Amino acid sequence: SYSGPVTDGQLVFTTETVGQTSERITAHDLSTGEVKWTAEWEGAITVPPYAMANGSWIKSTPTLAEGALVVLGMRDEVVCVEPTTGDIRWQADLAERFEARRPPFGGVCSPLIDDGSVYVMAGGATVKLSLADGSTTWTALADEGDEDDALSSPVIKTIAGKRQLVVQTRTRLCGVDLNDGRLLWSQRIEAYRNMNILT
Repeated sequence: SYSGPVTDGQLVFTTETVGQTSERITAHDLSTGEVKWTAEWEGAITVPPYAMANGSWIKSTPTLAEGALVVLGMRDEVVCVEPTTGDIRWQADLAERFEARRPPFGGVCSPLIDDGSVYVMAGGATVKLSLADGSTTWTALADEGDEDDALSSPVIKTIAGKRQLVVQTRTRLCGVDLNDGRLLWSQRIEAYRNMNILT
């Protein structure tokens, strides 16, 4: 795994790629390290040969907020887990849903939870999902050309008096309306091979 752990103060949650077939999230007791539960799903990919030395391991750090634990898998599948039991509430394969190519290096974005919604850069776009059931509220910025796999994570910020989603795509830094996904502004960011990675 490349992802970081998250904790609610009692449990600590980690993710990992298992073999070359599936991904797993595990809850450990923060005091003892004892495994409390695991949840696993099919989801591994193999990165291109020139990147193979770095491994094909899950990259997205899970997000824990509003009573839910959400992670993006390597195949651009968003998985929502019940934090206390490990039960999978819903799964959303965004590459399949939006007929997008699967990211060659795997899903990278850490999901953002805010006010009953999940924001994630996956499936060839920036997407707002319902935290309750994973249904799509809107998609935005699905126009980045062939390099539509995101390498960073969105944040929410108030800019010029408006609370908005700030998104770093492969080519642009953008402000997106939280309610309808409308593009508010954008600024092209030049980078080697469009590798805009920093959040």
